Amino acid sequence: MSSFASFSQVIRHGGHASIILSLLAVERSLELKQSWPDPTSVDAFEQRLRELAAENWFGLAAALRRAGIEADPAAEDIEAEIGQARATYSDQASAILSAGDPSVSEADLATLSDWLARRFLTEINERRQRDLGVTHYIWRTQDDPKVRTTHGER
Repeated sequence: MSSFASFSQVIRHGGHASIILSLLAVERSLELKQSWPDPTSVDAFEQRLRELAAENWFGLAAALRRAGIEADPAAEDIEAEIGQARATYSDQASAILSAGDPSVSEADLATLSDWLARRFLTEINERRQRDLGVTHYIWRTQDDPKVRTTHGER
């Protein structure tokens, strides 16, 4: 058997290794443990959602104003969606971090954040448009050759 310095290395090798643990702390002082979810990363995620929601609302309200319609401010409220997305991020980030490998965890957290932000934006955009009474889109094209063949067929 080989010897590894960390438990995650033992796990990564299917348990076919030994791990040496010291029963005494290297320094005899209290250890400060980082708890997850880290409040600053969750707050940063929430701030990102609020910025996306503000951009979405600005675009929707501007489109309605151009059509001569005043947007109902009640449709702007996103607090329920923010709370739900924040809780989902915390739960899934905790699961990612408890899995182990810090080098993979950072990339996974960035991917999770991006995916949840896109999902959040899609959900609030759809909900807001329904609340505002939008029922149809007018899709305009450039009529240039830069069209995928599958889209051109449509």
